[in-house]
Amino acid sequence: MPPSLLVFDLDGTLIDSCVDISVAANLARVAFGFAEANLETLHRNIGLPARELFQDLSLNELQMLEIVTSFREYLSMSMENGSVFFPGVLDFLRAANENGHSLAIATNKPMDLARKLVSHCELKELIQLTVGVGKFSAKPSPTMINYCTEYFDASSTIMFGDRVEDIQAANMSGASAIGVVQGIHTEQELFTSGASHVFPNFGKIHEYFALNVWGR
Repeated sequence: MPPSLLVFDLDGTLIDSCVDISVAANLARVAFGFAEANLETLHRNIGLPARELFQDLSLNELQMLEIVTSFREYLSMSMENGSVFFPGVLDFLRAANENGHSLAIATNKPMDLARKLVSHCELKELIQLTVGVGKFSAKPSPTMINYCTEYFDASSTIMFGDRVEDIQAANMSGASAIGVVQGIHTEQELFTSGASHVFPNFGKIHEYFALNVWGR
């Protein structure tokens, strides 16, 4: 029987948000009197909680909260211009819907910011549930995936992600995990963290599901 629920990470998995996040992070840095960060350093932390984008700065907790708030304000403004999807994402999500799967997002973005992003792009017609940090702990905690599975009363769940934290969260929740190599983590790292399959993009994921899941 095909898995009833598919859960997706957002940044680095469905959405190519490197530019928007990097620009917002550096705008916040400059606004607080710091130099812009190296883009490679920022890209390494995309998909983790936002404070990881500023861990190189000597900030107390209040200052960290302030710069993260500023970053999120800049990022929220950029969302209104739309999102850039990785190749094959929308085609796969549409096909998954047509084949009877429930679709959810579990992201380390704050819940309100994630839902705003979804509401401003094509995902609003495809995703039934979006959960993020605030109410839930960040991945690799399994709490978001557990909630999605319980919400849909799913008989089986697959998590898709580009980071080892996504795969680890799936493993701890009892879900299967599929890695997609679109971020900093390699195919081997995703396999080592517990992914059952790893693909270079959603076009290949679509081909696999068409042949091995939906074709049954």
